[in-house]
Amino acid sequence: MKGKRLRLFDLAAILLSLLFIGALSASVYLARGGDPNVVLEAAGSQWIYPLKADRRLRVEGPLGEELIQIANRQVFVVSSPCPNKLCILQGKISRPGQWIACLPNKVFIRIEAGHSAEADAISS
Repeated sequence: MKGKRLRLFDLAAILLSLLFIGALSASVYLARGGDPNVVLEAAGSQWIYPLKADRRLRVEGPLGEELIQIANRQVFVVSSPCPNKLCILQGKISRPGQWIACLPNKVFIRIEAGHSAEADAISS
């Protein structure tokens, strides 16, 4: 059986797919329009804090209180009641698209690209 050659339409489809993936990746991982925000989810609620404002957060999960620190434009878990402490071992995060999860305590932290409006402890 002879090898098939790529046709013009095939090349165009591949090129468009690569451009779409590149644009989507750029929109997810690059901050646009403002400082990044820390999004914290626990106990069915969500809070948003600016990454540029240092603060200590105490969040209640099913296992107990989790202590989260925002400092020097980084966020990390200081202490957690979970048995394996993987959320602490994940270290500090500072860029949009990065996240920390404490599955046993059901706490999820992520950094999102900022928006022009200032966020400060928004809960839903």
